[in-house]
Amino acid sequence: MSAKVRTQGMSKSGVAGWFLIAACFALVLYLTLRSVAALDKGYSWVDMDWNQDGSTSLFEFVSTGDVGVRQVKRGSRDCREYFSYKDGLPIKTVCPD
Repeated sequence: MSAKVRTQGMSKSGVAGWFLIAACFALVLYLTLRSVAALDKGYSWVDMDWNQDGSTSLFEFVSTGDVGVRQVKRGSRDCREYFSYKDGLPIKTVCPD
């Protein structure tokens, strides 16, 4: 008599497949939450051009949730200074012409 051993549960490839699906879901959820945080700021697309290269990249859009704005004086002009929440350092300053 031969006894066949039956394996219980998923195979390694099944576990890897579910892990990949979970990782993709987590990435989509993360990007969705970051996008909602960026949209909640109400900045225009021009304002979100943090490196001032003339266009707003996806990375700049997603990182907008980590950027605040404060009013500053530059000489006699009232300007808006965008700063990083993590260290308070200015990213860019926009003054009306």
